[in-house]
Amino acid sequence: RSPSKIHRSDMSSRKLKKKTRQTVSNPSLLSRSTTRSSKKVTDIEGWKNHDECIYEGDRDVDGLPDGIGKLKLENEAYYEGQFSKGTKSGHGTFWYSTGEKYQGAWKNNLQHGPGTLSFPEQGAVFTGFFEQGLRSCGMYNFMHNGRMVTLIESEETIWKEDVPKNGTLESDEGTYTGEIKSMNAGKHVRLYYSLVKHGYGVLKYNNNNIYVGFFKNDQRQGYGLLLENNGERYYGTWRHNRKSGEGIQLYPDGTYYEGSWLKNIRNGKGILHLPNGDTIVGEWKGDKIQNGEYTKGSLREIPRSVREMFQNAAENSFDDNRRLDFTSNYKWLDFVQKAIYIDLESSITIKDIKSSLQDDKTGKVMRNQMGLNVLYEVIMNFIQIFNMQYSPVGINLKKIKNLLPNAVDDIKSFIHGLSLAFSEKIGKQDQAYELLKVIVKCLFPKIYNVLFRLYIIKHNTKESLLTLKISELKNVTADIIGIKEKFQFEENFYNDIIHEINQLQTADTPYKKVGCLQKVSSAILNSVAREYEGTKIVMGAEDKFPILIYVILKSELKNLWSHHEMMDDFKNIVEDVEADYRISQFRQALSYIQALDWQLRDETNILTPLHVFSSGVCWEVKEGIDSIVEDEKETANNKRLRFLLWLSTVFGKIGHRNNMEYQPVTVFNEITVALIQEYMDYLNKVLQIMGMQASNGLENTISITFEQRYPLYVYLRVSETLFEIIEERMLINTL
Repeated sequence: RSPSKIHRSDMSSRKLKKKTRQTVSNPSLLSRSTTRSSKKVTDIEGWKNHDECIYEGDRDVDGLPDGIGKLKLENEAYYEGQFSKGTKSGHGTFWYSTGEKYQGAWKNNLQHGPGTLSFPEQGAVFTGFFEQGLRSCGMYNFMHNGRMVTLIESEETIWKEDVPKNGTLESDEGTYTGEIKSMNAGKHVRLYYSLVKHGYGVLKYNNNNIYVGFFKNDQRQGYGLLLENNGERYYGTWRHNRKSGEGIQLYPDGTYYEGSWLKNIRNGKGILHLPNGDTIVGEWKGDKIQNGEYTKGSLREIPRSVREMFQNAAENSFDDNRRLDFTSNYKWLDFVQKAIYIDLESSITIKDIKSSLQDDKTGKVMRNQMGLNVLYEVIMNFIQIFNMQYSPVGINLKKIKNLLPNAVDDIKSFIHGLSLAFSEKIGKQDQAYELLKVIVKCLFPKIYNVLFRLYIIKHNTKESLLTLKISELKNVTADIIGIKEKFQFEENFYNDIIHEINQLQTADTPYKKVGCLQKVSSAILNSVAREYEGTKIVMGAEDKFPILIYVILKSELKNLWSHHEMMDDFKNIVEDVEADYRISQFRQALSYIQALDWQLRDETNILTPLHVFSSGVCWEVKEGIDSIVEDEKETANNKRLRFLLWLSTVFGKIGHRNNMEYQPVTVFNEITVALIQEYMDYLNKVLQIMGMQASNGLENTISITFEQRYPLYVYLRVSETLFEIIEERMLINTL
């Protein structure tokens, strides 16, 4: 049957009793109305209805397309598929006049449901879901700057008005996750666009470099952090995809440059910090400097990130007053600048801000009401960067030693940046501190697992040794550990104290961990007060310390050194008057436990740490050494040094014996024998502490026998301590 043109007036008057198959040429057939409308209807594809069209297919009793049919518009756009009551509904394929093609579900003339939209000219394809004619979820392949890019389908991608606002883009450059925007290919193409990085995001390059920061029109622009696969890091500003502005570049050996950049090279004022603490300040042009000033540094100025390089040589010289400062307070300052511009109205309380930082619906409502979304985003972005950067998954464990100090640096620098922002915005120091405290408590739980894992890996050897020692001492009793008799009670006396110290395992902020130690101290006092109800008992630090050691041994707490190191690293942000004391006491307790040995006890049968035991021996040596008097042939000092050297050598030889042999030691040297025989009483007083006895042997010899045996390492430790006394005496003689 040949197509015929049918006017709406004719179609309106015709009543069909059943569906027939006809070909029509009228756009009104696609409308539910049976009367001509003067208003032009625009469908979602962007095509206006025309005066005429050609339709071939099924119709309902009212003459409207219904069922399977074909529709050809005068602009040569073409649809083939299902109709319902005059509208494209069901499954169908639409060919646009500009070459695009859609195949999928329709509802009321709109794409609705699963479908595929392809752009043959541009080599692009979208496959996913549509809602009311708009793309709402799916995968999109397209070309941009000569490379194929794929938008990965994800439930986290937010679509608005047919365009994704964020998502994950994959290409031969790498994988980007973050904010994006569309770039239209031209006005003549109504549905096609490419997507570019625009706003905040994370780009993981295929060469394992990682960039975290801001983009503009697909280029790095604004603040960003670049982690290179060679270990270098850059914190700072970018322009047109290159380092430009103020920034900090860290190098694997601990060197770092802080200053101005232009097009990826140092340019302008800057400071180069060397690993040994030296600095070079001046005007830079690449690696060359003009008007430079060199300053000799000190151990105090060595960056924490290279502390491991100096551990063997210098770490023992660090005390609490000479902790190494972190690399830079300003690494994250630009990143948090947006927080300065938050509108903290006078009516907003610290409690309100705390509620706004929650991840639940209440927090979202509070943020919207008080305009705190920017502050929340700054914190969440840092958390994402931190967890991605320091997650131990896939990290070479050899790099952990440097990763941990850098992670601590980043946290402190971020907190410092927020502190400056709030101090400038709020003005009142106490309010700024309270606000910062709230944010820190919000921050740590979200980075805790990644951060604490770094501590565990870093201190793995120390943790293993301490765990082994605690296992050896698991049957220790209160009296053997040194708890005074009046504070020795039944085992259930210690339950509350043990419960409090076990809370360290779940405490996920430095505040909470220090709080656990404070509660342990309170629990000790409260438990004693219950036992002596009605009687005032005064406990000093020397009374509570053995109880602390005992409950640590009886607790099930793991990773003790890691807990301590985290508290120690962040004690400055806790700002509690007792924090430093509690942390120091906890460290002393762990060191004390590590040095205990079942075979080392004092005269009252109390377990004694190795350093205390060896110090006791050397104390007797120091006290009695001056009893060696001067004679006519040699000075007293020479005698003393010879005697100490011999004694140190004897203990050293015993300590280096194999198979724990405790056979008598015989001295043959005639000169030494004569010296020892002269001061035999003093020698035996010293040896008695170690369970040893010296006596005259046969043929001008001295024999040393063992009445009590200690582990061989004990004799080595005593030998080392004695040699330190020798060095001290020789220095005094030199002076």
